[in-house]
Amino acid sequence: MKKTIALFLAMLFIFALCPAVYAEDTGVVTLAVNPYGGSEDDIDSVRWFCAGGQYFLFLPADADPQALSVYFSASGDVTLDGAAIVSGGSAAAFTPGTHTLVCGGVTYPLQVMAGSALPAVFLTTKSGSLAYIESNKDNKEAGKIRIYENGAKTLDGELKQIKGRGNATWSYPKKPYNIKFDKKTSVLGMAKAKKWTLLASCKMDNALMKNAFALDFGRAAGLPETSEYRQADLYINGEYRGVYLICESVEAGENRVDINDLDKANEEANPDIEDLGAQPKKGVQTGYVPGSSKWVDIPVSPADISGGYLLEMDYLSRYHAEPSGFISNMGAPMVIGSPEYATEAEAAYISGLWNEAEAALYSPTGCNGNGKYYTDYFDLDSLVRCYIAEELTKDVDVGITSSYFYKKANDNKFYAGPLWDFDHAMGSHTNIGNGLTVYEPDTWYANQLHRNSIDTACHDFETFFARCYRFADFRAAVSQAWTEELGTTAGEACIPALEALRDKLTASAVMNHIRWNTYGTADPSEVRGCYLQDADALISFLTARKPMLDKGFAADGALVIYDGNGGTGAALYDAKIYSVGETAAARENISFSCEGRTFRGWNTAEDGSGQSVAPGERFTLTQQVNVLYAMWEDTSSAPETEPATGQPTEPQTGADKGGVWQRILAFFRKILDFFRQLFK
Repeated sequence: MKKTIALFLAMLFIFALCPAVYAEDTGVVTLAVNPYGGSEDDIDSVRWFCAGGQYFLFLPADADPQALSVYFSASGDVTLDGAAIVSGGSAAAFTPGTHTLVCGGVTYPLQVMAGSALPAVFLTTKSGSLAYIESNKDNKEAGKIRIYENGAKTLDGELKQIKGRGNATWSYPKKPYNIKFDKKTSVLGMAKAKKWTLLASCKMDNALMKNAFALDFGRAAGLPETSEYRQADLYINGEYRGVYLICESVEAGENRVDINDLDKANEEANPDIEDLGAQPKKGVQTGYVPGSSKWVDIPVSPADISGGYLLEMDYLSRYHAEPSGFISNMGAPMVIGSPEYATEAEAAYISGLWNEAEAALYSPTGCNGNGKYYTDYFDLDSLVRCYIAEELTKDVDVGITSSYFYKKANDNKFYAGPLWDFDHAMGSHTNIGNGLTVYEPDTWYANQLHRNSIDTACHDFETFFARCYRFADFRAAVSQAWTEELGTTAGEACIPALEALRDKLTASAVMNHIRWNTYGTADPSEVRGCYLQDADALISFLTARKPMLDKGFAADGALVIYDGNGGTGAALYDAKIYSVGETAAARENISFSCEGRTFRGWNTAEDGSGQSVAPGERFTLTQQVNVLYAMWEDTSSAPETEPATGQPTEPQTGADKGGVWQRILAFFRKILDFFRQLFK
């Protein structure tokens, strides 16, 4: 009997599986369209995509319906809108719009979509998959590339490698990549180079326009090393990946950051070493040690190590992942991006020069111990233009990460730039803390920020451009550049251009956001509405920000700064943009503390000799930078006051403290005695 029951259950189990197995083999298994009439296995073949039970074909705008060819594997005959189609045949019927695909009794709702008038970039990996590359950002794989512009094939070649890149953006499903050719190659009309960056424009940039705007403004603002870019629809291994920025990588060399390539010079000075990056890493590689540096153990340095250098301010955790760099005396982690593999002599040279410059910048007078002013080390014009770009966009990362500086050979000045990474700018975040926001267009940001406002691993000190703004000559240069030139550049050129860019991108943006389920719906009309809302929000942010900077950068523009004056804690902000003569209400002290001392209000002078201002009290702004200093009263040994008499008492001695503990113990004994009596 038991055997019969077991056999019956086994047969039920097998029959239960049969429909599932049959269903997997029923209908259309794979479907791809080649927009340019090539074969199914060609690099430019595009597979269909399923989202929420709806099937999509995301095709380039320049696809010729008469040239389209379709390829599929299916269990039986396939019809499109009632007409039979054959694999390998014409796909002219796959016009943009809604279609019905049927095979073996299974119906597939199919939406064919055409992108914007953007170039189409097709990549394939050697393995035919992104699994290896996306399992680790350092993994590399060879591949191929093909590019179409307006239906014409403009590039068709081999890639030495495709690999991941980025930091925060690498954690998102839509990932950024780097590609590299064996030899210098022009891409989309840009100057020849081996390395190119594919920015994903995801998560924090649903408008798909933030980096485009920042790079456009940087070039228009006269920052010559700003990367060129082109926007494109990207396909990898036949799969649509969305709208990407194909742009010049930030690196030293011809057609990039135009400085001497010390990596190349190091290779030439050490011809017997095949891979400089494989040499041992030296210096302080872990922890947080201001004044430390790290380098690669390369035996010979070039005769001239004066340049070029490309430095990046970065988070401490990211600094540790790089082979070369230093932590400045102030405590800012600085990655040496070029040379990537710095020698000990190179690391010592550039860190020493930066620390001299930093000492001048962070001194009250702007001069270091050598009597040199901060502008003896920093090029004022590039500082001003880079700062304006960062303030206009309210870039979250300014002075923290993705903030670049470069130094030329035989030139002792650092130049600000190139601009990079603006995904987290222009209204991306709602709050930084203690009164500083990014989403509001009418407040300061870059000239307010402190290091530990974001990077809590490092000391609390004013970030680079916030410190620059304390100097009158810097503010005067900013005012002149904005009022005479860059305000017009932003207001009459770059910001209005966003509306045209929004309209140009919309078709591809809808495909992009369906592909990545950005808005939680696959309905094209709903996605289009959401995208336009995000794009218009970006345009509105910048449109509203321009007149606020007109006010703030005017000769009578003013701001308020709160100084802990010996207290510790996160920076406290009043980021509102004022004019001289306006009044402001002093803030409560919500962040500063001083051991053994009590906060007693604010004063306009560090030593307390100026105007005293209580929290909430309004005071008049008399200059461009108005500092309120915390006032502290020493209460560690001050006499206490008895509540009953109001008379001061002497500080407690050890015996007095012992008496207090005795009274506490006596109190608890009384409570215990009460409960003993209660439950007798």
